[in-house]
Parts: sequence; structure tokens; C-alpha cells
Amino acid sequence: MFAQKSIVAEVNKAFMKICLTTGEHESGPTKTTLFELAVETCFSELFTFCRNTVFKRCRNQPLSEEIAQESILCLLKAKSDIEQLKPWLFRVSINHMENHFRNQGKEDNLRRQLRVEIELLDSIESSLPFTEDQYTLLANLPTLQQSLEYKAFKELADCQDLQEYALIKEITLDQAKKVSVKIKHDLRALYLRQSGWEAGLEILPYQKYMVLKRFVNSLARTWNGESLKTMRKYSSEVSMEKLRKVFEGITAVDYWDLAYKGGDRYYVYVFCLNPSQGPLLATVKFKFNTKNRIEVEECGKNALAGVYKKPENYRLPFEKGKLMYSFLGLKSILEKMTEFNQ
Repeated sequence: MFAQKSIVAEVNKAFMKICLTTGEHESGPTKTTLFELAVETCFSELFTFCRNTVFKRCRNQPLSEEIAQESILCLLKAKSDIEQLKPWLFRVSINHMENHFRNQGKEDNLRRQLRVEIELLDSIESSLPFTEDQYTLLANLPTLQQSLEYKAFKELADCQDLQEYALIKEITLDQAKKVSVKIKHDLRALYLRQSGWEAGLEILPYQKYMVLKRFVNSLARTWNGESLKTMRKYSSEVSMEKLRKVFEGITAVDYWDLAYKGGDRYYVYVFCLNPSQGPLLATVKFKFNTKNRIEVEECGKNALAGVYKKPENYRLPFEKGKLMYSFLGLKSILEKMTEFNQ
């Protein structure tokens, strides 16, 4: 029914949520199937997200609903793959707003704000770090200025330098440098969450990010008496033996990432290219408790769909844009992958 896999995933999430809660509030039979209800629920949430994105900036309800409808229509017409729906819809809604006010030839202040957001979104989508000027532009967005993250950044920005900030806060210069990193991280993370991002380590507040980083590093350690003592403080619903078996063979963390699952629950994915066993991937389902401590709820080792081994005479070409395979060689690889996936 839907060409976009990300839409299918959102509908499935809505469907599962309805299935888990069905019967709790039912007053009688209904002609609407659960699937239809899931689709309606999914698109209602996406429409509300777009409408709220626009309304927070222009305070015009009819215009907000009109642009939200246009954004949803763009989603249904989109042909290229969309990895994350809400960030994509956020960007489309901002673009529609900027186009609307440019065509109207008014709202100069709002248009300047929207152009700033478009510049910041370009940097985020390109995985580029923010410059000092961009952090200042980010802090000046009205949508952030009621937050604690903004107030912390303003305290920092109002000082001439970190030395002055350290004197005011009665901390050392090294501590001020660390606080500066935390404040900027938290401001960007807040904007990412407001923009609909639900994956990636940058969406976490700095304190939670550091807690998670220490946790992931602990998973790859040798499971001796000392490391078991460390891991016990994380395990709440999963036995230590299961954790040990899942991470058996994962001797280093070559790559890891995060996905937000609602509330304070997340999935963390840990990848290791073990020299003797090959690639290993594990998933840990966890939550942050009220004290920002990790509690593991479930974990498991992932079965890989397939592993493509590099050729014996593999070399990475130094010439930019040059492919190491011929057209026929590349075609053969793609055909094999297609056969495997069928």
C-alpha cells in the first residue's frame, strides 16, 4: 500500500500499539478495521506534528493546517527513500513556510528565522559540526528560548570568554571548557528532538550520552570479576549470564548507534568486526531511570542477513570517484544480492 518503508514502519508501530490496548476502552463493535485505524492514527500524528511545527513559528492556525496538508501530500508523493519521517516532514514544512512568506512578500523577521533554520538543517543533514556562529543562531530561535538549555547557553554566551565564565561560576578553566561542550551539546540535542529526530547519539542530553558511552564501553570488556561487578548495576531484568552470552566474541566496539522508542526507552546497536568470528551485531533494549541510570530490559545477538567478503586483491582507489569494479563486475554483485534477497 505504501512505497515508503518508513511509513510502513510507522503504521506498524501504530497497529501494534492499538493491538496492545484494544479492549481497554471499547464500547462496542466497530466497522473500522484495526489496520484502517492504525493508518488513520499514524497520519493523524504526522499531520499534528507538521501543524505544530508551523504554528509554533507563525501562530496562524489555518495556515498551519494548510502547510501540514501540503507536507503530508509531499510525503505520499515522495519517490526517494526517507529514513526518518518526522525530520523529513519538519524540513518540508519549514521549506513550505519559507516559500509561502516569500511569495507573499512579507513577514521579513519570520523569513529570516526560517532561512536560519534551513541553514542549520543543512548542517545537521550533512553531519557537519556547528560553528560558534551557528550555535548563536540556534539559540536565537524563538522555539528554544523558554528552555533550560537556552538559559544555560545564554549565561555562557554573555561572558566575554571561558575565563570570565569560570570566574563567575567559581570553577576552573578546564571545568568551564567541559561545561561549554555540555551546554552546546544539550542545545543542539533539544533542537534535534524538536525536529523529530528519533535516532542517533546526538539526540541524547549530554549526561545521558556520557552514561550510555560508559555502558557501551563496559560491554566489550573481558567478563572477569571486576567487569561483572560493573555490569550488575546496569542489569535489572536481564540475567548476567544472558548479557555475557550475547556479548561473547564482541571484544571491541567498532560502531554503535541509538534508536529512540518512546518514553525513556531506547535500543542501542553494538557492532564488532571480530577477526576470527567475523562481524557480530547485538541489540540492547534499555531505559533511563529517574536518576539517569541505565536499566537493561532485554538483549540479543542479531542474525546477519548476509556477509559480503572482500576480494583477495582488494584495494581502495585513491582517485576520488573511481570505482574498483568494472560495470559488469558491479552488475554481477548486484544480481547476486538480488538473488539473495528474494
